Amino acid sequence: MTGVTAVANDQAASPSLGFFQRRRARKRFRRLAGVDRLIDLAEWQKAFESRNPLITKRLFELVDADGTGFIDEGEYFDFVACLLDTESDRRFRLVFAIFDLNSDGVIDAKEVRQILQASLDEQSLTVEDDDLAELASGFLRYFKSAGKRALDCADFIAGIQNYQKTDRLFAQFTGIWLPSSSRSKVKSHLKVDSRSRVTRRLRANWHVKFWLVVSTLANALVFA
Repeated sequence: MTGVTAVANDQAASPSLGFFQRRRARKRFRRLAGVDRLIDLAEWQKAFESRNPLITKRLFELVDADGTGFIDEGEYFDFVACLLDTESDRRFRLVFAIFDLNSDGVIDAKEVRQILQASLDEQSLTVEDDDLAELASGFLRYFKSAGKRALDCADFIAGIQNYQKTDRLFAQFTGIWLPSSSRSKVKSHLKVDSRSRVTRRLRANWHVKFWLVVSTLANALVFA
């Protein structure tokens, strides 16, 4: 499995953390890792504050660059630096890699359905198979590659990078891994309590579909 730097950046060099960012990241890493100074999957899932095993495990695999089953300090720093990088498309490539479950370079309808199902399971919601297939198709249709059966990275990035709340969503997620002294707990802005409500919202507009891309990472429904 390739790491964050490899999947999220195709340029020669990746921006690194500044002195104070590194100090904060090290403090957070050591708190998560414990005495062995390594983060295992259970520790990662606990920090993620998510009941979505598909997303948490997939991201863990991407951050674990050397495939040892543990995230060391260097890998953790690379991950945080990727989330903080607003000058390139690295963070979008990372999200794409999470959706690209089989790492073949495209996101197909089967993978979207898997992500959708895991997200609905996390919220204790169920939908019929036909509805799930319709939601997956609607997600793919939003992007430039609507006529294709699979979504490539370029079209994925073009579809989400200009959304006005993107930076705020990434900032919320980054706060889990690089908390500031004034950070308050991220809360959900949308409470779903029925199948009809969530399916209606998922079908209604594209920015709710965008939640499935980014807010799945942050484990929060943010579009009211």
